[in-house]
Amino acid sequence: MLPLTNRNWLGSILLSGLIAILVTAGFAGADVSPGNVGYDSRFVFVRLKYEMPTGLQSGFFRQDIKWAHDYPRAEQNLMQLLDELSLLNVGRGPNGGNVLALDDPELYKFPFAYMAE
Repeated sequence: MLPLTNRNWLGSILLSGLIAILVTAGFAGADVSPGNVGYDSRFVFVRLKYEMPTGLQSGFFRQDIKWAHDYPRAEQNLMQLLDELSLLNVGRGPNGGNVLALDDPELYKFPFAYMAE
């Protein structure tokens, strides 16, 4: 076993940091590619997306997308519960609901919209 010198310590720290960056880089952002469904009179969960000013972004590498918290799991779970426990005629897209911008004209077709921090 090699004695731990300053050079070995530095190499270990740099290697650990590189591994941490490579492992967490894929988890820093959410998969935000929406699979929106068109309006057809069914209840559809709509999540509002928005851009954060650069100074207010947080998270690892500033990739924490605030509006995408728990996306698309929240949509999928909510729509499954509404479908099973209510008389609502729910429309589920591939991600459970739609993702629309605040200024999207399609937003007016959906009576329920959700906005996260």
